[in-house]
Amino acid sequence: MNRTRTATPPVGRPDFVASVLAALSMLYRRVAKAVEIWSNRRQILRLASADDRLLRDIGLTRADIDWALMQPLHVDPSELLAERVKCRRAAGRWARKLTAPDAGR
Repeated sequence: MNRTRTATPPVGRPDFVASVLAALSMLYRRVAKAVEIWSNRRQILRLASADDRLLRDIGLTRADIDWALMQPLHVDPSELLAERVKCRRAAGRWARKLTAPDAGR
């Protein structure tokens, strides 16, 4: 009996391909985040050259900017400054509520 063998196409490893794609996707996200953080740091450095009146108008102090720029390089300082301004504004609203005279009395 004469058997003829036919070549079968190689079977791909879907789990391997999926893991490589997942690793590439994760690498892309990390690089994109690093570029975003770097860009935000550069903008905050420009903001550091602004005068104190402008900084006060947006709810920041020079000390806030210095503090944000001293954070580790993997931390986005713009997110920290935004959170600081948000908390400062909320505290101001709360303080005004406490000191405002009651309208009903």
